[in-house]
Amino acid sequence: MTQSEFLWKLATKFKTQEEAHYALDAIFDTLKECLEEVGSTVKLMEFGTFKRVRHKARRYPAYKNSEQTYFDCPPREVIKFVPSNKTRRILR
Repeated sequence: MTQSEFLWKLATKFKTQEEAHYALDAIFDTLKECLEEVGSTVKLMEFGTFKRVRHKARRYPAYKNSEQTYFDCPPREVIKFVPSNKTRRILR
């Protein structure tokens, strides 16, 4: 489902599609603001938890030709989502 399809479905719960678009933008903007810091967590009851985590630097093998070489992956920050038990049951 694309964002426009999701907005169209969400608009059925609002009076206009503009209200739905504003609500969706407000939710995502607030989520981004809350997850600006590393280690921050946003818990949404009966949906799941968003957490910003830091992955350490790693070294991966790159098999080019017959010699074994490595490339380094720098440390990075990612957002991890853990669904709640209710959401897991729905997804099964």
